[in-house]
Amino acid sequence: MIHVMRNNTSKISNPNHLFRGEKVLNVREANEPSTIRWTDLNQKRRHIWYMQLQTAIVSVGVIALIAMFTAFCKKRSTLYAAISISLFNAIFPQFAKYLTSFELHRSEESTQTSLYLKITAFRWVNTAIIITIVTPFMSTLEPDYHGLISTIYTIFFAEIITVNVLQVGDLWGHFQRHVLAPRCRTQENMNMKMIGQSYELAERYTNVTKIFFLSVYYCAIYPAAFFMCSFALTVNLVTDKFSLLRTWERTPQLGTTLTKCSRKYFFTAIVLAMAISSSYFWSGFPYDNLCRLEGSNEVDQDYVGTWTATTFGNKTIQARVVKEDIAYKFCLQDLLRVDDKVTFPPLPKHQPKGSEWMTPDQEKLVELFGWTSLVLTIAVVIYFACDSLRMVRDLFYYKHECVGKDQKINYSDVDIISAFVPQVESSFFPYPLLCCNTEGLEEDLFDWIDPDRPHEYYDLTLDAERVLKGNDLFTGSNNVFSQIKHWRPENKEDRVV
Repeated sequence: MIHVMRNNTSKISNPNHLFRGEKVLNVREANEPSTIRWTDLNQKRRHIWYMQLQTAIVSVGVIALIAMFTAFCKKRSTLYAAISISLFNAIFPQFAKYLTSFELHRSEESTQTSLYLKITAFRWVNTAIIITIVTPFMSTLEPDYHGLISTIYTIFFAEIITVNVLQVGDLWGHFQRHVLAPRCRTQENMNMKMIGQSYELAERYTNVTKIFFLSVYYCAIYPAAFFMCSFALTVNLVTDKFSLLRTWERTPQLGTTLTKCSRKYFFTAIVLAMAISSSYFWSGFPYDNLCRLEGSNEVDQDYVGTWTATTFGNKTIQARVVKEDIAYKFCLQDLLRVDDKVTFPPLPKHQPKGSEWMTPDQEKLVELFGWTSLVLTIAVVIYFACDSLRMVRDLFYYKHECVGKDQKINYSDVDIISAFVPQVESSFFPYPLLCCNTEGLEEDLFDWIDPDRPHEYYDLTLDAERVLKGNDLFTGSNNVFSQIKHWRPENKEDRVV
């Protein structure tokens, strides 16, 4: 990359590899033709990064506001919090999509990756992390609706029922097809109503990672989350398959960028989060902040009698204390807040002296989880550091590795092909508008066909010549729009130029 940026022609061993004999090119595998964002190809990288930084800051601010609102709902009711989480999980992707539309990306794969980062960060915080923060430590194992276990179950139930019912119901889609479409005055407008609901591959990925993250994050205190997760993913598979074949519109043929990003970074982070959260959850048992008072087997006389107590659920209970009862004292069992500092890794030695609460078996388990989480953290840091070093290495050295084998099949012999035809999407037309002269191009070079109109109908060069005809500033469409040519070989042995 250094040689590309500086155009160091002397570093190229074979002069025939120079473009026009004077340019060092950065050649890489092209994206799918349908994923190219033609209007953003010539944008400068500095401007692209600046726009992405702005949208990232806005996303963080919105995530913080929604987290505060979810915390407010949790204080009122667990049911309110679950409904709030499900609704915002459905609403935020639309906001993230609108926010991402201001960014500049050279391919749809890059757009989907940016959208995936925003939605995943939001759903992880909104679904799992914020609930842990706002739930009182002593309510972790509470059986009533104020407890963390009940909240997790309610969230799973809402994710399985609410989201999928709204998706399968497709109320807006039915309204467009059965109410608006029959009342359209033109065939083209009616076709627009029949296209179907748009969906984002990034959102579908985040829906899977969100459910999986929720299950592994709380698996230590709620093992049933694995069964809930498997059931939720099965329901999502069925509903997504139904929507993909019945109600969703067609999307660009994306490559593997989003898949690699999810597998490489987010699933690695999920495994690390499971190890760290499990170690802290195991250390907190029995979540009552009580330690047996040492040196005394009897209750102090001042506490003997009948007492009225109010629980976190605002329930009033009667408690009778006798002198023979076991005496306990307050001790903070949360290693995240012990001595007003975060202890990592969570180990039994971090228990305050004289206020130990762990059993011998619990100490062995916590020590095993604690050291495992530390080892995984170091491994993940080294893994990401090596990945960053590889990026730095590519600036100075790159070795090409061939993927696959030459199948000896000419491009023109493939039954289904699509060329890199410049085009832009429009909300007023059912098919993309073509930003090049389509004269002489065969129909099999396009990845779409309008059954009612030819491709020339969507040719913007013809519109420009009609509208700007006679204008002195207009010197012809060939000087303004992209140009594309195709020569089909006469013999199978010939190659396409």
